[in-house]
Amino acid sequence: MPIPVSQASREHLDTLESELAYTRETLQATIEELETSNEEMQATNEELVASNEELQSTNEELHSVNEELYTVNAEYQQKIMELKELNTDMAHLLESTDVGTVFLDRELRIRRFTSRIAGVFRFQPFDIGRRITDFSHNIERPQLIEDIERVRTTGTVIEDEVRDRGSVPYFLRVLPYRINRSGEPDADADAGQIDGVVLTLTDISALDYARSHIARLSAIVESSEDAIIGNALTGTITSWNRGAERLYGYTAEQAIGRGLRMLAAAGAEGEIDRALDRVRRGDTVEHVLWLSRHGAGASVETSTTLSPIHDRNGMVIGASAISRDISSLLAAQRELEQRQQRIAMLLEQAEDGARHREQFIAMLSHELRNPLAAVMNATTLLQKQPDGAALARCQAVIERQTRHMKRLLDDLLDVSRITRGKFQLITEDVDLRTPIESAVESTAPLFVERDVHLDVSLPLQPLPVRGDASRLAQVVVNLLSNAANYSPRGSTVRLVVAAEDGKAALRVVDHGFGIETDLQGKIFDLFVQSEQRLDRSRGGLGVGLSLAKNIVDLHGGTIEVHSDGADQGSDFKVTIPLDPRARPGDGTDGQAGRRSDRCRIVLVDDQADSREMLRMLLEARDHQVIDVEDGPSAIDVITREKPDVAFIDIGLPAMNGYEVAQRIRDRPALDDVMLVALTGYGAPSDVSAARAAGFDEHLIKPAELAKLERILANRKPSIAG
Repeated sequence: MPIPVSQASREHLDTLESELAYTRETLQATIEELETSNEEMQATNEELVASNEELQSTNEELHSVNEELYTVNAEYQQKIMELKELNTDMAHLLESTDVGTVFLDRELRIRRFTSRIAGVFRFQPFDIGRRITDFSHNIERPQLIEDIERVRTTGTVIEDEVRDRGSVPYFLRVLPYRINRSGEPDADADAGQIDGVVLTLTDISALDYARSHIARLSAIVESSEDAIIGNALTGTITSWNRGAERLYGYTAEQAIGRGLRMLAAAGAEGEIDRALDRVRRGDTVEHVLWLSRHGAGASVETSTTLSPIHDRNGMVIGASAISRDISSLLAAQRELEQRQQRIAMLLEQAEDGARHREQFIAMLSHELRNPLAAVMNATTLLQKQPDGAALARCQAVIERQTRHMKRLLDDLLDVSRITRGKFQLITEDVDLRTPIESAVESTAPLFVERDVHLDVSLPLQPLPVRGDASRLAQVVVNLLSNAANYSPRGSTVRLVVAAEDGKAALRVVDHGFGIETDLQGKIFDLFVQSEQRLDRSRGGLGVGLSLAKNIVDLHGGTIEVHSDGADQGSDFKVTIPLDPRARPGDGTDGQAGRRSDRCRIVLVDDQADSREMLRMLLEARDHQVIDVEDGPSAIDVITREKPDVAFIDIGLPAMNGYEVAQRIRDRPALDDVMLVALTGYGAPSDVSAARAAGFDEHLIKPAELAKLERILANRKPSIAG
C-alpha cells in the first residue's frame, strides 16, 4: 500500500530532527567539555579555545540548517498541495505557485506559463501559441528540447537537477499532460491520452544549501579527531565515528553492539558503570580521565565526557560519549614543568651574568683609571721637571700605560665582535714559531717588570699551520701575560712548544697562585677571574682567556687548563692542527727594515690633540706634513699639494673620510696619491668599506709607528732625502 507523501515527509523530517537533536546535544557536550578543559588546562588554552570556537560555529550552523530545513519542508508541502489541485484549479496555481511552469500542447506550442519560468525562456505574454523550439533558454541542458519531444511521444517522465548559467540549482520535471475521454486532465499518469507536455522548474537553492551543510556536519563528525560514540542506556554502543576508530583501534563493525565497558582498562569497568548511572539520572559526567583499552592491546590516556540524550519529552533515551586523547596534553604538561625548571636555571645563569657584568664594570673602571692616572701624573711631572732624566722616565711610563690601555680596548673590541658573530680571521700559511716568538718579544718587558723568568723551548723544525698569525700571537700573549701577572717574583714560567700527533702543542706552565678547582670549568667564560685582592695587583678584565679560547676554536684547536688548586700553579695547553700543505714565508718584509725616505704628507683629523701629536711624530722623522681638520679642506689641500700620502680619519664632520676618498679618486690627476684610512673602526666590514671607497691602506688608531714607517717606506717619495 503506498505511503502518503505527507506522512513520508513527516517521518523523514522527524528522523532529521532526531538526528539534529542528537548532533546538537553532542556538540553542546563537546562545547562544555572544551570550556571546562580551558579552565583546567590553562597551559594549553590556545588549542582548546580554538576547538571551542569551531564547535560554537558548528552549533550555529546546525541551528541555521534546522531553520532552513523547516523552510524547505514548508515550501515542499505547499508545492505538493498545489500539484494535487493542478487538475481542478489551474488558475489558482498560476497565480500563487513558486514553481516555474509552462504548459505545451500537442504541437509543443505554449499554452500557459508562470512568471517564474518566463525569465528562463524569456517568454512574453504575446508569445502564447508559439512553439517552444523558437526560444532559447539559460538551462545547462543542451538536450532539453529533445527531452520535451520524447515525453510527448513516449509519455515518460523526466526528472533531474539542473543549473542555469548563473549556477542556480533547479529541480526539472518534464511530464506528459494526459486527458481522459471527457477532455479533462487525468490524474492517472498511466491512463488517458497525451495532449501535451508540462515542464516545471523548481528553485532548490535552499535545499542545496541544506545538503551542503548536512554533508559538512557529517564530515565534521566523521573527520573529528575526538571519538564520538553513541550509546544506549544499557551502555551498548550504537554509533562509532572514525575518530573513535583511530583512538581505540576498533572498526565500527567491531564496536557497534558491544558494551562501552570494553573500552575501560582492567579494573576501571566500575567507573564506567557509575558514570552511566549518573547519565540515566540526567547528569553529565565531564572530563573523566581514563586509561582506556586499545584494540591492539595497548592503553591510551583519554579525557571523556558522558552526556544524556533526550527525546522531545525530555526523557533520557541514550548517552553520548566524547573522548579525546590527552597523551600529548599530559606530555605538554610534563614538558612545561621541565621548561619551568630550565627557566629557573636560566634565571640563575642570568643573575650570575649580571653579577659578572657588575664585577666587569668595576674591573674596567679600575683598569682604565690606573694607567690614566699614571699618564696624567707623567704629563704633570713633565711640566714641572722638564729635565732629561724625568723626560725619559715619563716617556717610558706614558708609552707603557698607553700600550696597556690599547691592549684593553683591543680585547674589548674583539670580545664584542665575537659576541655579535662578526669576528673573522685573516688566514695564511704560517710557521707557528713566528707568532710565538713575536708574543715572547712583546711580553718580555712585562716579565722584566714582574721579576719573573721566562724559559722558552721551541722546536728547530717549522710548525706549518693555516691561520691568522696576529690572532695566534694574541693567544700566546694572553697566556704569557696571565702567567707573568699570577706568578710570584723570582719564579719561572715555562713555554714549551712541540709537535704531537699531527698537532702543534703549546704549554704555558707557571708556579703561581693556581686556579681553584671549582673555577677551572669556568675560567674560559667571559669576565671570569680568580679572586683578587682589593688592590687588584694582578690586573686584567677577565676577557683574555675567553678571547683566547674563541681564537683557538676558530683555528680548529683546543685549549685546556690544569691546576692542583690554590698556590699550586697552572698548566695551560693549546693544540693547533698542523697543515703539511702550508708553505709559510720567511716572515720578512723587504721594505720594513729600510729607513723611511722623506715624504710629503697630508694629515686629516678633526681631533686636534691626536692630529698634532701624529704631525709632530712624522715631522720628527723629517717628513713634510700639512694637517687639516675637515673633509672639504682636505680635498682642497690634496688637490693643490698632490702629496705622496694622505692619512685621513673616517669620522670627520660634514663629510666623512669615505666621501673624501671617493672625491679624490674621481680626479685622475690625484691617482698617484696613496690614501690611508686612519680610524678607530677596525672590523673586517670597515676594512672592506675603506677599500671600496678608494683607500690603499687601513690603520687602526692608535697606529703603531712600525706600521706607519712600513707604509711610508713602500711609497716612492717625491722629496729628496
